Amino acid sequence: MKARLVGIKDPGILEIILGMESIFPQELGYGEEDVIRNLSNSRNFNIIVENDNGEPIGYILGIPHTDAVISLGHDDPIMENHDGRKIYVDQLAVVADERDSEHVVFKFLVSSLAKEAKRAGYERWSAHLAMGLQFIIDEMYRGRIIASRRVRLASCGNLPFAYREGEI
Repeated sequence: MKARLVGIKDPGILEIILGMESIFPQELGYGEEDVIRNLSNSRNFNIIVENDNGEPIGYILGIPHTDAVISLGHDDPIMENHDGRKIYVDQLAVVADERDSEHVVFKFLVSSLAKEAKRAGYERWSAHLAMGLQFIIDEMYRGRIIASRRVRLASCGNLPFAYREGEI
């Protein structure tokens, strides 16, 4: 497995990410216009994980936490703007054939984002995780979780999410 940062100029990347976005329920996924905007924003981290054959098997999007507060602050008023050294996990997808009980690709995606974010000067991460996924993050970041709570996001179909913040 290998991870690579991608941007709007990478050949075929739009189709790859749109394919990954189709994994999400409609209220959680991004359409083409949003994906283009995310790929074009130099402050974002768009990371694709490929298997040993070079096939994309996972995708993670990290955005500045301050941007997440702007888009989700009305749903989660406890989210706060900080000093700008926090990355928000906005999207994370793993193709169905690569999901396993050990969550190998999921963990590799999260670790890859943390590595890139740390290299760019970020010190913390935040995320609204689908219920159940928080247990994987809690295990990965045991002792480094700073905030933990459950919240319903109206902009995401009023589904329940586990909010986590942690140190990279």
